[in-house]
Amino acid sequence: MDSLIQQLTDNPILLAVALILVAVVVYALMKRLIKLALFLLVLLAVYFGYLYMTGQDFPEGVQKGQEMLEDVKDKASEFLNEHKDDIDKVKEKLTTDN
Repeated sequence: MDSLIQQLTDNPILLAVALILVAVVVYALMKRLIKLALFLLVLLAVYFGYLYMTGQDFPEGVQKGQEMLEDVKDKASEFLNEHKDDIDKVKEKLTTDN
C-alpha cells in the first residue's frame, strides 16, 4: 500500500488518472443515491396523498412536524413584522446605491 501511494505521489500522470477514476466513482455513487432519494421522496408523497384522500390521520411524527412548522412560521412572521422598517431601509439603500 505504501508503494502504491509513493508511486502516485512520484508520478503526476498516475495521480491525475487516479483522481479522475475516484471522481467518476464518486459521481456514479452520488447519481445512484440521488435516484434512490428521489424514488423514496415520491413514495413518501404518494403515501401522504393516500392518507389525505382516505381521510386517515397522519402519523404522530408528521403531526408534530406540522406543529413545529406552524410555530416557525408564526415566529418568522412576528420577526418580519417587528423589523419591517429596518428591512425597508436596507431595501431602499440597496436600490439607491445601484
